[in-house]
Amino acid sequence: MQAAKKYIVNKETRYELIERIAGYFRKDEEVSFAYIYGSFNESGEFNDIDVAVYLEESFAVKENTIDCQLELGVNLERELKGYTVDCRVLNTAPLSFRFSVITSGDLIYSKDEAKRVSFEVMTRNLYFDFKPHADFYYQKIALGR
Repeated sequence: MQAAKKYIVNKETRYELIERIAGYFRKDEEVSFAYIYGSFNESGEFNDIDVAVYLEESFAVKENTIDCQLELGVNLERELKGYTVDCRVLNTAPLSFRFSVITSGDLIYSKDEAKRVSFEVMTRNLYFDFKPHADFYYQKIALGR
């Protein structure tokens, strides 16, 4: 098994990569908004660029999520020439993942601010409604209390 390649970029290169990703989404009618998250977003050293996208409902319904994630990732890798990209679709992602992306990721593209804000508000509301139950089950199952 081959070790994952490590990339190190300065702030200027990081900004250029983000601009190229956002530019790709400006030409893609399927994507409503997108975030960068993960190690690329948090430090200068990373294995891949993690991108989370919210698809327009008309595409999200008819697209196979896994195929869409793979296709977007491959297309972004071509666009960035040499960087590995991991793309996730937010429409069908687990609540905890969606919450993590909107709270620790950076928004890099949005063509519909009303839809994005609605998505973020709904995600936060659902997350905080569910969190006490998740904490309770964690205490019971994982900690045996």
